[in-house]
Amino acid sequence: IVFTEALGARSAEVAEKLHAMKRTTFSLDPDDVRSGVMLGVTSNAGKPQIVVNTDSAKAAGAKFSAQVLRLALLFP
Repeated sequence: IVFTEALGARSAEVAEKLHAMKRTTFSLDPDDVRSGVMLGVTSNAGKPQIVVNTDSAKAAGAKFSAQVLRLALLFP
């Protein structure tokens, strides 16, 4: 599920429900990823940066390779 607008205060609740259904969630807002959305992309020094919420990924049953996780900014 891709969120095209920031979810703000609703991100944790929405993400938790979707992850319980084993859905992958994605946002372009890193604050949403901090709050519970599984994946995101942000900019770091003008370059794209993958962002992963590891707790959300685990809750949804998602697994990422070590190579992807080394490239990503991780949030618990």
